[in-house]
Amino acid sequence: MPVFKLEIFKRLGTEEWVNRYWMFSTTLAAAIPESNPFVTAERSFHSDQVTFTYRRISDIGGPGGEFINEPLNQSGLVPGSTTAGLLPLWNVVKLYFNKGYNRPDYKLYRAVLGEANTEAGTVASATRTAIEDAFDGLLALPTPRMVTLGGIAIASVSCDTLVRERQLHRRRRRFASPPLVTPS
Repeated sequence: MPVFKLEIFKRLGTEEWVNRYWMFSTTLAAAIPESNPFVTAERSFHSDQVTFTYRRISDIGGPGGEFINEPLNQSGLVPGSTTAGLLPLWNVVKLYFNKGYNRPDYKLYRAVLGEANTEAGTVASATRTAIEDAFDGLLALPTPRMVTLGGIAIASVSCDTLVRERQLHRRRRRFASPPLVTPS
């Protein structure tokens, strides 16, 4: 089966970000309904203050670079009142995507953590369980959809206990250019 790239775009206030997945599907058109469990899984652990704006599914193996954008305009399913004060968006959750062998892949999630989702610098156990359960539901589908870029099926997902940090904007460093030397 071909591998497609699924991107889910989200917004909180003026900040926007995206999470990317690789998924199996037979065709680009068939990938649209087959990506619904990914959106549902992410919505299940995001605050209702987060708006899921749209998803993009693209063919990574085709010559034309075909893709489909589909508007979502849905909110997360966790009530904002249960998260208490929101932490800055650079506070992320690290998820490990295990293939069953070798070193696991990982992803840093801006899950919009609140004070109530953390305990002394760690992700609260209820929050970790909610995130892991969301992905376990994805992995329990009859046909495995979540894969690595190489098409290897993901066997399990686990959540790191520490709250991690990630830059919001990555910038390249500028290096001073060497002085011009004129030949004499």
